[in-house]
Amino acid sequence: METMDRDRRIELLEDLFRKMYPKLYRFLYWKLQDGNVAEDITQETFVRACTQLNNKAVTDNVSAWLFTIARNLCLDYWRKNGRRLRETPIYDELSPHLVGTQKDLLENMLEQQGWQIVIEALSTLKLEHKKAIILRHFEDCSYEQSARQLGITVPAFTSLLNRARSKFFQAIVSQLSPKTAKKRLGHKECFFLLKYFGLDWPENPDIDITQRSKMYFDNYAYLYEKDRHLSYPQSIDQALLARVDWNSKVIGVDFGTGLGHTAEKMSSRLDRVYAFDISANMLNLAKARLNQLKCWNIKLAIGDLSTVLSINQADLATCVCVLHHILDPGKAIQVMARSLKPNGVLIIADFGRHHQDCFNYSRSDVWLGFHPQQLTRWLKEAGLNHIWVKEHDDLCFSFCDSDGHKDPIPLIMAGASKA
Repeated sequence: METMDRDRRIELLEDLFRKMYPKLYRFLYWKLQDGNVAEDITQETFVRACTQLNNKAVTDNVSAWLFTIARNLCLDYWRKNGRRLRETPIYDELSPHLVGTQKDLLENMLEQQGWQIVIEALSTLKLEHKKAIILRHFEDCSYEQSARQLGITVPAFTSLLNRARSKFFQAIVSQLSPKTAKKRLGHKECFFLLKYFGLDWPENPDIDITQRSKMYFDNYAYLYEKDRHLSYPQSIDQALLARVDWNSKVIGVDFGTGLGHTAEKMSSRLDRVYAFDISANMLNLAKARLNQLKCWNIKLAIGDLSTVLSINQADLATCVCVLHHILDPGKAIQVMARSLKPNGVLIIADFGRHHQDCFNYSRSDVWLGFHPQQLTRWLKEAGLNHIWVKEHDDLCFSFCDSDGHKDPIPLIMAGASKA
């Protein structure tokens, strides 16, 4: 068996201590639920390692070897103190590598002393959901390996994991911000918000998200025209306004007007259009553009969907690619609904559901698009009638993903009227 000299052994131990101590401690804390005991056994693990390392072949499996020592010391502690293993040993099902393989949100949370939050979130899940989360996110098993361990097919495991992730991240958000949890976010939205806020959630996350969007669009304004031309479906405004019965339509409102493209199309059919946007820079560019086009009947104003008008006089309200930037789209739709007069119509165009989570960071998105059921529910909750939703697979946004590949995102449109 290979041995090593004293200097090399000390060097390796110091490196292992620096890299592995926090991970071993968290592993033992999870199993023991006692910080003092976990710290004692973590230190004892390195003492044992020091005495054994001289006779230990240096392999790529040193990390697993340390976790094996820690696990055995933990079992010794339970035997000496008369403690029994849990009848449903969720944490004992974890491999010794569980913490070492975590590289994303959970690892960051644990570094911020969020271990108890993760445990509490897992404890709220059904057993099958716990197993799915543990296998994929802690043991770093592939989909095939996870499915094999659970005795199910890969498609069945994929479906199970999606449900488990949703419940898991929602459970974490519920502990940190019960108000946000009520917004019925998907697991990817929860995942993004947890990475964005960490463990230090503000009292009103909506305000933080709104300010984030404002900063993004103020900085992005001068690139918006080119990006819209390259990335949006060329006929998006025509598709949206084709749904309108223009008879007796006089006043329109465009929420999140950007450079005023939709407002411009509305202005030729209406007496007056109110166009709102959160970004002063966007509105300055929109004003110059619309003046050049002689769209004198458009009134531009700054405001977000928590502050804009509730005049109850709009015959038509539109909202194009705004909701995915908002923490609470349901509340935003209720605000837009209040702007309508009786028989007024609201039409929304936005991203269909997609998987480009890089948009959360590169484009200030909160939601990765929407399912038809979500828009239907929010329109109903806003008290609107004659609801319709349509996904346009033939009209797609064309953005580059994080690898530079074009990945089409379908347009989804929805509309309803006020009784």
